[in-house]
Amino acid sequence: KIRAGSIELLPYPSFSMGLNFVSGEFFVPTTFVLLEPAKFDMPEFFGHVQLDEIDFFASYAEKRTREKRSTFMGNTDIGHKGTGFYTSVAYTAESFGVSFEYKDYRFGIADPYDRNEPNRATKALAFQNPPIVHREHSFTLLSRYPHVIDFSDEVGYQMDIFYTVCKQFTGSINAAAASRHYSFVLSGDSSTGIVHLPLYMAAPRKSSFLPNLSPRYSPFWEFYTDLQYYLEEGGNDYALIGFNRRSNVTVDELSILPSGEPATDAVRTTAIPVAMQYSLPNGWVLKFDSETQWVYEKKNPSQPYYKNQLFSLSVSRSPEYSVTLRYELTNDHGTVDGHRDWTAIDIGFRLSASHNITLTAGGDRGGQICANGVCRVVNPFIGVRASIMSYL
Repeated sequence: KIRAGSIELLPYPSFSMGLNFVSGEFFVPTTFVLLEPAKFDMPEFFGHVQLDEIDFFASYAEKRTREKRSTFMGNTDIGHKGTGFYTSVAYTAESFGVSFEYKDYRFGIADPYDRNEPNRATKALAFQNPPIVHREHSFTLLSRYPHVIDFSDEVGYQMDIFYTVCKQFTGSINAAAASRHYSFVLSGDSSTGIVHLPLYMAAPRKSSFLPNLSPRYSPFWEFYTDLQYYLEEGGNDYALIGFNRRSNVTVDELSILPSGEPATDAVRTTAIPVAMQYSLPNGWVLKFDSETQWVYEKKNPSQPYYKNQLFSLSVSRSPEYSVTLRYELTNDHGTVDGHRDWTAIDIGFRLSASHNITLTAGGDRGGQICANGVCRVVNPFIGVRASIMSYL
């Protein structure tokens, strides 16, 4: 059961503030009993100020959880409070713009045992989707190995810069970094009591409001820049070249190496995307993309270093029709389906303002697809399929 409400006040045209409130009751599957009751309350306070070229927004939320847990000693009422903070400030001028975002999500910080518990009542709930504070790319390979944000335990920031070199020449720079708040280390105690497992405790850290790029904190960082040249001033035809560098490390404190350090998994990528668009008669548009990517994947079963390449050519008439030919190849011998190249053609048609239909023939490599921090795995595919996407 979920209940929610929201109120916003606008005392001045350039200033607004408000309150959101969400509460609910739910049941948690556990080891000893089938279901245990729990409830939560989540108040959020936010404010927005816009003065000329400056835009400022801030939000603070709490997640207060009460859980009735069954033990050998009887029922225990357990309380927990998590917090989340987000702020952004942006400056926009005629030929220059810069924005800065910061996140500090502590909705459910947990030790290595509880972190891996899928039914934990104190973690961020499925509908909690605050801003992810890193760039989501439209290029296929740049989004192939995404950073999966942990809304329960992540702190970070992002800076975005847009600039105009001349009337037909623009560029952008994006940099982001994030990590967990704390690293967990073995305590001096030898067991937790009943189950006789080692105890973990968070190492003290005064600067937990900033990300830490040490591998013990599961850090993520990314740098992206591009240059875009428009063939005509005020036109839509362009040529773009970009550069992307990304690192994502995940630590597993429950697996200790012979050196005494916790095991880590790392994925690092370097990519160069190229895109060109040219307008044809009668409203048709021709677009070509080339993406080259070098990957280091520590736990790849075949080889840690490999290269991906993607080419796509599309012709479209917005918004009704589109035809896209895609070809992807890799020298990775450890792909899920055992293939090293895939060819597909997509034919798209817009049925209405809210419904698109796409017919695909050929093969897809598959992988993770993310939107606003929520990710799903798309399996490799070879054949013919039709899909309909509806926008609510």
